[in-house]
Amino acid sequence: VTSDEEVQQAKRMVLENLPKKGLWAVVNNAGISDWAEIEWSTIEDFRNMVDVNLFGCIRTSIAFLPLVRATKGEVSIIFSFFYCLNMGAYSVSKRGLEAFADCLRVEMASFGVKVSIIQPGNFGQATNILKRKTSSDIWNKLDDEKKRIFGREYIELANDYFTSTCRAGFKDAEPVVAAMLHAVTSAHPKHRYLLVSVMEMFFFRIFPFLPTILADAMFSLSSMYAQRKEMLYAK
Repeated sequence: VTSDEEVQQAKRMVLENLPKKGLWAVVNNAGISDWAEIEWSTIEDFRNMVDVNLFGCIRTSIAFLPLVRATKGEVSIIFSFFYCLNMGAYSVSKRGLEAFADCLRVEMASFGVKVSIIQPGNFGQATNILKRKTSSDIWNKLDDEKKRIFGREYIELANDYFTSTCRAGFKDAEPVVAAMLHAVTSAHPKHRYLLVSVMEMFFFRIFPFLPTILADAMFSLSSMYAQRKEMLYAK
């Protein structure tokens, strides 16, 4: 999905094998994930993440919209619940994707095309999308100045925190598959399928209405955030 030429090639293949009823749905599910604080990331890291997660979806959707519009069909976009510390590049790509999906939904409604956002919570274990890396992988990528600022101990803390968070998620991807199936087969698909735990639901419902200062304060209640401040603030 990062290549205009290959997306157009896929479109030609679909057209060559298209049944008389046409193309009913497009499911944008291509995505990659990685974790790193913003200062640990390079412009290339951001570019790679956005090229797949955001521009890949835009590129594919624009290519196939004429076919879906002809059948008054459906476009599904797999979004994400997570945008937080340690996932800067991923968060940027997914927030952009949500904005694209919202704009597309409003525009396509005039043509009778439905657009759904499927928003899973922590399904990292179930999907194996998360990139596995060690604290050494991160450490070796940093220059001397960043090594001095963050220190090896904090890098290890952040790696342990991220790994344990991922392991606490859903182990079965069936709810996501069921949501995708409903979105493309239902006469009245939902605008948004939110597939999260009770705790994640709390954050999803409450955070948008909190003043920024309170939202930031809630993050600071986490033991990991408290340790981060203690370890890095003096530096």
